[in-house]
Amino acid sequence: MKRLLLLLFLLGSLTQLFGESAPPRDLEEKALSGDAVSQNTLGIFYLENGDMDKALEWWQKAANQGYVKAYTNLGSYYLMRNQKEAKYWYEKGAEHKDPLAYRGLAMYYDKFEHNTEETLKWYRMAANCGDTNSQRVLGFWHYRQGQYHTAISYFSPAVQKGDELAQRGLADSYYELKDYPNAFKWYVERANHGDIESQNRLAYMYIYGQGTDVDHKEGRYWMKRSAEGGNPIAQFNLGLFFSKGSIGLEQNEEKSFEWFKKAADQGYSEAMYNVGVYYYNHGERDKAFHWLSLAKEKGYADAEKILNMLR
Repeated sequence: MKRLLLLLFLLGSLTQLFGESAPPRDLEEKALSGDAVSQNTLGIFYLENGDMDKALEWWQKAANQGYVKAYTNLGSYYLMRNQKEAKYWYEKGAEHKDPLAYRGLAMYYDKFEHNTEETLKWYRMAANCGDTNSQRVLGFWHYRQGQYHTAISYFSPAVQKGDELAQRGLADSYYELKDYPNAFKWYVERANHGDIESQNRLAYMYIYGQGTDVDHKEGRYWMKRSAEGGNPIAQFNLGLFFSKGSIGLEQNEEKSFEWFKKAADQGYSEAMYNVGVYYYNHGERDKAFHWLSLAKEKGYADAEKILNMLR
């Protein structure tokens, strides 16, 4: 199933076209009569029903007649199988200026040849043709390079077409540029759609007045939603706020420990350290040693000091 979903993504995030286990008779008849469009569609039918050999057979028939979408489907078929034949079919699609073939070539150069220049070249060609996935990929690539203005230029058109991942990238890019009002706008959008990382960032913005007025009530609300959704950073931060009795929360060691423990259970190193300290302060040496050792293994240097006292 994982491989099937991957191929559906490579083919352009197709929605399911068929609900039947056998192909519609009229579609099969048209395909058998030599209609390339029907042959390609029949290939998609067999893809959705898990018969990859039949999908390949019909795409090959359509490709033999010069049907461009079949070129890209074949490229995706071979890319999924880690076979370099993908390049040949994507190049045939690219000759006909197919944006999905451009994106396919980008993925090929990234996967097989690790050629960043060629990868970016083909993603840009696809993005310039309006391919949303490529716009998002380029946005995140430039974001990771610290090129936030360029990232925004790619995220923005993807966002206009409703791409939710690009919304998060846009929010993060504005935040890095300290354009807090625009960052706040998009974090609100993503937070309302259940993105726990955006919920945590939105909590910070309310707590510290970034792009909005300071509002600890809203900050507590969004941090708790993020923490309850499983975000270890939000869980750790709630632990800190309960330990200090800040942002309108009561000072409560047990609640603080509860949230530190949730974050520690997810491998958050500083939370592991705090859990270890809690157990140390309460005389539970074995548990303290366990959690402090885990924190040290995760690279949290301060854990070594208490571990030395426990040895």
